[in-house]
Amino acid sequence: RRARIYVMDEPTSALDPASREHVVRLIRHMRRDATVIVITHDASVFEDDRARVVSLESLHMRRAS
Repeated sequence: RRARIYVMDEPTSALDPASREHVVRLIRHMRRDATVIVITHDASVFEDDRARVVSLESLHMRRAS
């Protein structure tokens, strides 16, 4: 059974360029059938995609009461 949502934290961090491209291709393939949330410091990894990008700077954060 496949998951409908995947959450990945820095999946391309510390990879050589060939491995990084392999992981990016895999993530693009996974997005066809699932929601994929990628947490990264390097949004340029997916800048050529039609992915929705949300940055912490664009969110208004409130402290919990």
